[in-house]
Amino acid sequence: MEEKEMLAGLLNHDQAALKSLMNAYITDVYSLSSAIIGGVGSAEDIEECSSDVFFTAWKSIDKYSPDRAGLRTWVLMICKFVALDRRRNLKTKISQLPLAEEAIPAKILTTSFETVEERQELQTALKSLARQERELIYRRYFLDESINDLASAYGLTRQAVDNKLWRARKLLKNLLGKKERQGVEEL
Repeated sequence: MEEKEMLAGLLNHDQAALKSLMNAYITDVYSLSSAIIGGVGSAEDIEECSSDVFFTAWKSIDKYSPDRAGLRTWVLMICKFVALDRRRNLKTKISQLPLAEEAIPAKILTTSFETVEERQELQTALKSLARQERELIYRRYFLDESINDLASAYGLTRQAVDNKLWRARKLLKNLLGKKERQGVEEL
């Protein structure tokens, strides 16, 4: 189906036109969603975002103006905003998660924190950090976010994030003592 036919069908809320729109642009929408959400969300989040993009386009087709942009460009602009909203929501959820024992990488727990007591000590030490440092540790070492992403998310320079992480690791080493230092150094 050509773009003009697709547009006419979409304006009449023809489901065949929606299906054509999805077939025509799903690869582009999925790729853009993945690029925006990839470091924070799962494959399911990306798929949901892609579905939301087409649903939003379906609901708001009457706002589309062919004079301003092509249909593909319009769909990708919707995708950009839907994906950015999804990424922001996912980051908010992540930052509100408590640092549960399950969030600590299994390698660290099994090699250096073998007993329940040692794991509880680690939890206590993590809770003693300031909220921002705890979030930075969690997001950097448990969620594997880049320093640049963290700097952007917190409005800090890369050097400031590096310094905060270094100080937080040093504090954790001091709080946990000599026996557990090896596990903390793996962070």
